[in-house]
Amino acid sequence: SVLGLDAASSRPLQRRAVEAIASLPGVERVSFARAPLFGVGTASLDVRNGSKAAAAWFKADWNAVSPGFFESLGFRQTRGRTFSEFDGAEAPRVVVINESLATRLFPNEDPVGRSLAIGPKDETATVIGVVPDLSARRLGEAPRPQVFRPFDQAPAPRISIFARSSNPSRLASLIRPAVARVAPDLPLLESLPLRDFASFSQAGARLGGGAGLALGGLGLVLAAVGLFGLVAQTVASRVREIAIRMAMGATSAQILRLVLGEGGRLGMVGLALGLLGAVGATPLVSNLVPAMSVADPLAFAAAALLVSAVTGVAILGPAWRASRTSPGVALRAQ
Repeated sequence: SVLGLDAASSRPLQRRAVEAIASLPGVERVSFARAPLFGVGTASLDVRNGSKAAAAWFKADWNAVSPGFFESLGFRQTRGRTFSEFDGAEAPRVVVINESLATRLFPNEDPVGRSLAIGPKDETATVIGVVPDLSARRLGEAPRPQVFRPFDQAPAPRISIFARSSNPSRLASLIRPAVARVAPDLPLLESLPLRDFASFSQAGARLGGGAGLALGGLGLVLAAVGLFGLVAQTVASRVREIAIRMAMGATSAQILRLVLGEGGRLGMVGLALGLLGAVGATPLVSNLVPAMSVADPLAFAAAALLVSAVTGVAILGPAWRASRTSPGVALRAQ
């Protein structure tokens, strides 16, 4: 708890903090929630269709939010309504769900007015609205089932306050002193624009992407060096054959095409195996980097062109030296 206070005792401090932020210049909307967006360890619970005793249970993320929460984030309900001041602690239990959960629990029917069973105590609440899918853990993640409850029906000593403003950078610097004036004992952990907070959720993906890029670049360099060495060794072992070909009338251009073709076939085999491995790894990459389309054909085409270009550069040197072979010198050396 905050300062040793429980959820009920914290409410006056929370209310004063929210009112102080709402009074700041440029603030258009203010709301709050039990848990922050893009936070670590998002809470989840089991839910099912409450009107069917044998209905399957589904795991869903959940949060408790204030009236105006969705509007302050720019979301509008697609069906029903969102929370109001009348959805208090003593009011009938109600919930708002997102589209993903509505599709799972109430397929082919309107979920508004339906009963939602909430585990583990098998409590029931009435669905009053449906909202679009909202990224709550990581920016760009795949849609997850979500349940939202009125904050007064599931209070907590800690809250995250969301303020909508036309100048969020300036607002961030005003929030801390405004809260300190009305609730000096209320600790304010951080104050920053939501886009910056969302960016933190991608830190792991950026780190993983950077590490993957470095390892991929290193692997490409090693592959090019290995291919260069392999082709050079092959050319060296076939000097006599190349000299005989040239003595019998083969031109330098023909020898160049011969070595480039053989080296290119090796490169194409490696490229095909690499593409197959990349396709097989797409599920893993999609979990690590949810905001990126891992099945983008343009990305695969660009990677194939890059590998082909590196392959061509790697085998060009040995091929060029082979085309410059002097038949007389090579045969005398043999």
